[in-house]
Amino acid sequence: MPDRLKKPRPLHSDWGGGESEYSIAMYERDKHNMHHSFGQKFKTQTVYLRIGYKMNRDIIPLITGLSVGIAFIVLFSVLANVSFGNRQPAVSTVVFIKDASFPDAPNNGIEPKVIGVIIGVNNTVRWENHDAIPHGFPIPDDESIDPDFAKFITMKYDENGFLLPKQSFEYTFTVPGRIDYHMVPHPQMRGAVIVMHALPTS
Repeated sequence: MPDRLKKPRPLHSDWGGGESEYSIAMYERDKHNMHHSFGQKFKTQTVYLRIGYKMNRDIIPLITGLSVGIAFIVLFSVLANVSFGNRQPAVSTVVFIKDASFPDAPNNGIEPKVIGVIIGVNNTVRWENHDAIPHGFPIPDDESIDPDFAKFITMKYDENGFLLPKQSFEYTFTVPGRIDYHMVPHPQMRGAVIVMHALPTS
């Protein structure tokens, strides 16, 4: 019989056995290696995922805290520059609204009814008459809280008597405290100015 028609000689492994035994052994070894490799890869990916999750969980609050801290620093810097820079204090405006003398006028005809100012920041207050009729000047209920303001109002009455429509006047407060005031000849028109200390420098 020609050699090319002879049945191929069975393959043998190093440890002996026929072709079927060898094939089964190789299959089992390859399967084991594949499972082992996949298991190691899965474990590695799982560890990376856990590390990534923990880092995100820890980093997000840190970033949020830093953002809030930076915002406060920027806000304080702006206020400090406004308070202590070489610039004039901002003007705070109080308006006598339309029909301010009516008994049912909102906020007693004064907007805002109570205004807070900080010395060196916005402690200059301007009163504006947006009504169609004249109004008086704000008379402090207690002149001892800020005697200079009380003298200023007395002077304004002596000079003008009334604040005409579309007119305004202003005063810069320098004494901390709450100054409640009323208007003449409309005593139901009442308001207040709360003057606060300047911001600390350090």
